Amino acid sequence: MSPEQSWTGTSGRAQHPWWTYHSDRELLALAKEYPYVAVEHSCIFVRGAPYELIDFIDDPLRDGVVRNLAGETVPITRHLETLGIHDAVPLSRRTPVLAYGSNAAPAQLARKFGQTGDAVIPVVKADITGIDAVYSAHITRYGAVPATLAESSNTTLHAFITWLSGDELSIMHESELGRSGAVPGNYVYGELTGAGVTSDCFSGGHRLHAYVSQFGALGLGEQPTALDAVVATSRIFASLSKVDVLSCVRDSISPQHELDDFILDAVRMDGVRRGWSQRLRRSALPDILPCFAERF
Repeated sequence: MSPEQSWTGTSGRAQHPWWTYHSDRELLALAKEYPYVAVEHSCIFVRGAPYELIDFIDDPLRDGVVRNLAGETVPITRHLETLGIHDAVPLSRRTPVLAYGSNAAPAQLARKFGQTGDAVIPVVKADITGIDAVYSAHITRYGAVPATLAESSNTTLHAFITWLSGDELSIMHESELGRSGAVPGNYVYGELTGAGVTSDCFSGGHRLHAYVSQFGALGLGEQPTALDAVVATSRIFASLSKVDVLSCVRDSISPQHELDDFILDAVRMDGVRRGWSQRLRRSALPDILPCFAERF
């Protein structure tokens, strides 16, 4: 079991608290660098690495062409065979799930799915109209203020769709919903019923799914606060960087803390973090996504 996986909720119960495997510097980076670095292009995520998706006709896992680590363009089937993978689940048997926060980052996918195994995930660029990525009213186990979705008229969110097999979706559910572990999840899973979707692979017959915070949006003011690190066109909400939002949260609930100490206490002291999150929920902005229908 990797210590990285332990805080994503995908590798069972650790022998020691997950944070004991990391230095203060590493812990602070997990909080301050959220939502981590996403790819700039559509890709196929395999065994910890994103391979740029150059082209495909119908199914990127059947007729796609990718760029390997040597910079060569090769058919995806040949590339997977070199990794010992011969039967990737086709796109028709996968569920499209919006990745608008850290789940679009290869580093986060590697933490959840590992650098071995047979997870093969198309991560495809998508433009979603009518919503935006905003901060949620809670603090994660790793000290970040994470993302959720909010309705935002005329805004186009530039994100990704992860196409997940049944097994991959179960792993993602475990990390987001916390159904099979001792730590409850912070998100609910469902369908985006009213957002406009423009994305390769996605057609009118598909239903786009997403994980949305069960706590609502962070209430720093009368409107949600967007993630500066997530790109959107015609954004109507004010945005903040990941560090600035942590500072605002610290100022509102524990101003006596230095920021780094605030983050480390949130990571190491479960009860303290839960208490802080409860205080954030008192001023949360609820009912921010009427186009979402819970399906789990």
